[in-house]
Amino acid sequence: METQKSQIEQQKQTYEKSFKDLQIAIDTLQIQIQGKDDEITNIKMSLDDTTKTVEQKENEILSLKLTMSQDNTNEFQEVRRTSNTQGIDPTKLSSKFLTGKIKAYTLDKTEEAIQTIDDIPDVLVLHSLTNDLTTKPKEECVNKMDKIIEDTHKRHP
Repeated sequence: METQKSQIEQQKQTYEKSFKDLQIAIDTLQIQIQGKDDEITNIKMSLDDTTKTVEQKENEILSLKLTMSQDNTNEFQEVRRTSNTQGIDPTKLSSKFLTGKIKAYTLDKTEEAIQTIDDIPDVLVLHSLTNDLTTKPKEECVNKMDKIIEDTHKRHP
């Protein structure tokens, strides 16, 4: 009986020690998890900051490209940009020409808008065609663009 009691006490001590060891391991893992969570939060914040910086730098590059496209001659300088007209600043096309911007998102609207131009422009830039290409046959769009150009040349030789 005494031996049995001793064995039970020894098992109890072993289980208590195992329980304490497991509790210490759990606490250690919780601390490590919290540390990893903090690292993830810091990485996310860093990524957000980097993303903002990249966007700012892209805008700076675009601004520099547009500025560099200006010239000191009477020649028009081509500016290449995406199809998004929002970022096109007509004042940056050339310092030698009076510039303006008329938004017309289809070829029909472009044709109407050109008819409203009273002052003969030195340069006319058409940033058109792509919206119609998604809904109309390409031959029809090209023919319509040709017609717009021909009519514009007739009206403003």
